[in-house]
Amino acid sequence: TKLFLNEFADCDNGEKDFMLLWNLFCLNKKVISNSKLLDFCLEFIDLNFKNLLNLEYNFYLHLANLCENNLLNSQNVLFILNYFEIK
Repeated sequence: TKLFLNEFADCDNGEKDFMLLWNLFCLNKKVISNSKLLDFCLEFIDLNFKNLLNLEYNFYLHLANLCENNLLNSQNVLFILNYFEIK
């Protein structure tokens, strides 16, 4: 996965690091439905909180992308952001 991500020339290192973190997390999970994505994101925060502190902006962009593609609604995104901030 890391070798594949290094081929992206139009992504900065933060984007690549976040994609690697997210992809490795997803690889260890079974297929989930959209209805479980909120719980999935909260678990991702729990397991990767220290790494996310350095990738906070990339995490926010990822959540915005999930919302834009109707995988999360705005209430879920706000809940996730609040969960991340109080962690």
